[in-house]
Amino acid sequence: DAVANEVNLRYNHVFTVLEFQIKGTGDLKAVSMQSSNTLAFRGGTIDVTQATPANGTAYNFASQTDISKMVTTILTAPGALTGTNADTKVYMVINPTAPAGNCVIGLQINGEWRYLDKAVPAGGFKRGIKYTVEVNAADATAFTVSDVDGNAYKAVKIGTQVWMAENLKTTKYNDGTAIPNLTDNSAWGSATSGAWCDYNLTSSNSVTYGKLYNWYAVDNNASTKAVSNEGKNICPAGWHVPTNSEWTTLTDYLGYTVTETSEMPRVTTVYLCGAEYLKEAGTTHWITSNSETTNSSGFTALPGGYRKWDGWGYESLGNEGYWWSTSLTSGYAIYRRMTKSENLVESGFGYKGFGRSV
Repeated sequence: DAVANEVNLRYNHVFTVLEFQIKGTGDLKAVSMQSSNTLAFRGGTIDVTQATPANGTAYNFASQTDISKMVTTILTAPGALTGTNADTKVYMVINPTAPAGNCVIGLQINGEWRYLDKAVPAGGFKRGIKYTVEVNAADATAFTVSDVDGNAYKAVKIGTQVWMAENLKTTKYNDGTAIPNLTDNSAWGSATSGAWCDYNLTSSNSVTYGKLYNWYAVDNNASTKAVSNEGKNICPAGWHVPTNSEWTTLTDYLGYTVTETSEMPRVTTVYLCGAEYLKEAGTTHWITSNSETTNSSGFTALPGGYRKWDGWGYESLGNEGYWWSTSLTSGYAIYRRMTKSENLVESGFGYKGFGRSV
């Protein structure tokens, strides 16, 4: 809570406090910071009997769970920036750490994320110390991308990756070749090359949620792409559909994994988590949402649903989102799934004929 330019924080002797002083123009809604080291964790334990460390030296944590290398402070209401740094102060609490290289500062201004690099203080961020970080929003830049149809998309930086923050809407490969729009159910079900459709054959759904594509349209595997799409790329020039490992890099950076083992039969399942940082918050597009969902990464995952692999039906608009990877396992296409109420980013595989988002 900011009262009379002061911040009252519990356990500030254990953690590090950052005071961002931001100048510029526009309405500021959120500030994020990313680094190569852990900046936050959801839970953990600390031995309270350990001797107090020397000034600036971190306490030893017995455990830290659900760690993340990205922290975002979201304002309850947008604040108008001015030309004076001291007029706008945003506070953040992070884990004491000494990241390698620069940190990436993100500013959400007028609904758009912009980024700039900032050097880490000598010796890193030490515990019990408040660091003042002056930021000029004019130094931050946004990622912009447009497809061959002229659709413009927002994009966000997450770790070492840059992701589009909207689902693809193109009707062409990036060389201008048209992708067939298969409205007939039987034609969709029998297709073995790239195709797209609007959810429930309603074009207004694609305006919001993007189009649905079969896997053949995104295939980038050397041995099969010539048949699937003649080796063409569905994404804008310089962009590509993610592999399974690239999806995992995203969730590893933002979130955490949960491993569960059942006794009879003894089966171990690993869940990729972090959907709360990826899904659009609120119920404008998701039918319901849990209180933990913040979209703090700016990824803005939307529930575009899917078309059945045989073409006969559409399901889950508003409830679930499905996104392709280019990867295969045992001949089945790997995808990611997020649902309205869970924090899981499910990794699944299925028929290539499903219509999913990109």
